[in-house]
Amino acid sequence: MVEITEVYDTGEVMISNLKTIKSEYFVMANDKDSTIKQFVFKDGKCEFVKSIKVPILDLTVTKEGHILASDGNSEVIYNLTGSGTESFKSIVSPRKARGIHFSGNQTLFVGFTDPTSLESGIVIFDMKSDQNQEIALKTDSGLNCLPEKIISYINGDICVIQSENFTTWNGIIVSYEIRPSLGQVKWIYKGHDHINMLKAFSPRDFVITSSGLVLTVDDLTSIIHVLSTSGNFLTFIGAREGVYSPCSLNVDIEGQLQIGSYDTNGESAKIYVAKMHSVT
Repeated sequence: MVEITEVYDTGEVMISNLKTIKSEYFVMANDKDSTIKQFVFKDGKCEFVKSIKVPILDLTVTKEGHILASDGNSEVIYNLTGSGTESFKSIVSPRKARGIHFSGNQTLFVGFTDPTSLESGIVIFDMKSDQNQEIALKTDSGLNCLPEKIISYINGDICVIQSENFTTWNGIIVSYEIRPSLGQVKWIYKGHDHINMLKAFSPRDFVITSSGLVLTVDDLTSIIHVLSTSGNFLTFIGAREGVYSPCSLNVDIEGQLQIGSYDTNGESAKIYVAKMHSVT
């Protein structure tokens, strides 16, 4: 399904939250040393142009190239600047912001948990009108339903990685309708019977391709599940394609898939760049 065209060395131990800022500029996070780095690809390596020392849980990039982040410990969404952080948006305390996503139609999605009521949901900010809506997340089999990551389709519907606790990525992916039925569940993906026979499904990151496929990193198995627009398993990407220890996913402006990894077998983390081919 994929053709690996480039492999870039990073010198990092892990690459989480891999995103595009603009055409040739990207951002990555290293959760282990709480660092956010902007970079370009050059001469087979990642050349870092800016670094910020700040612990985050999730990040997203606006249409204007602003980097927004949540830390999982407060109600604030931060704008990361060259000198540090500044407040961008807030949800109602005592809620804690978790997964965040800025969509192309100027909408900011902020996942949250409430430690007092044990409820979780998503606040939807319309950046054009400054109005907001909310949806409550659906639970499944007793999951605590922590909204860790959010992505959106072209039509505005979303997918959410919902983990079952604060210490692992074990969980599910749920697709929600935004219009016309706000919060209506479209489909739920709980992993693959064979792939996850011995290790629980642990979706750490995901992307939606231009054709509507959902790709998600399964952290414990080091396999990328490829799902249809309806949430059905199609195939997988992993060691057979030369991709080892995937951690994060991004689709660049040209539609190429980028896969950030953990360090593996004594080598630093890599970014794999791949062309996507049709699934038959």
